Amino acid sequence: MQDHNADTMQAIKTAIYRERQQKLLLLCLILLSVILLGWGSSFQKEEALANIMVVSAIAALLSALLFIRDIMRFWKPESSPILQMMHFAPKNIVWIYVVQVNIAPFGIRLKNEQTICLRLMNGDILQIRFPKKELQSVLNGLAELLPHATFGFDKAKEQLYRIHPSLLYRD
Repeated sequence: MQDHNADTMQAIKTAIYRERQQKLLLLCLILLSVILLGWGSSFQKEEALANIMVVSAIAALLSALLFIRDIMRFWKPESSPILQMMHFAPKNIVWIYVVQVNIAPFGIRLKNEQTICLRLMNGDILQIRFPKKELQSVLNGLAELLPHATFGFDKAKEQLYRIHPSLLYRD
């Protein structure tokens, strides 16, 4: 049982690390767009278009700075809100369910990931994505780690949660 719990926590850390790597890739793309917009604006003969490119570059740079702040705030997986909640306040997690996310731009299926949603006693939601092949073992581990939580999504559970999250708490 302890082994399974450790495997579950390691799978969550791995998923957090994977999300951080994806954010870093996106950050690099944003910074590349800043450079290209700034460089491209210097070659524009039409002043209005050059100004639009400069404003776009500044907006992209500001969003990159906010993105860097978000990445650095939870650089270590142990500092992520999900792991903090699991370690220090697991009783606050009252409802766990899965949402399927299909990433298919222009009809081309790129990824088929599952998002585990952890609904908290205070009404907040924490989410983490997993590949489909890892999902069931993580859910089984969460069921062992959080026996008080309700699992699965349906309208009745959603209505109970909206009335008061403690109604989904199992003793």
